Amino acid sequence: MSRDHIPLQITDLSGLATSLRKQLIKNEDRPSHLAFLGMIARAAGFRNYQHLQSQADKARPLSPQISQQLDRAVRVFDGGMKMLYWPATTAVKACAFGRSGLIKAISAA
Repeated sequence: MSRDHIPLQITDLSGLATSLRKQLIKNEDRPSHLAFLGMIARAAGFRNYQHLQSQADKARPLSPQISQQLDRAVRVFDGGMKMLYWPATTAVKACAFGRSGLIKAISAA
């Protein structure tokens, strides 16, 4: 399993330490890796570790490959969302016309 690097900004280190201490006291035996991740996430103000992951995913920048495909998909349309030409590659077609494609993203904005 690959490791995801999840950024965590702590505005109140003292509050984090206090919360972790209280959670560790409640847990009588040594917590597992997953339990400890949950404790850290709760101490940082998230519901659980999955909530922390989802917030980090929203802030994560696009990979260069996806960014390049988006740039190519945007060039298919003019300013009025009129299609100028049919994309040559399948990846760009999927980006422009797929279920979560460019058209839905722009029309929702």
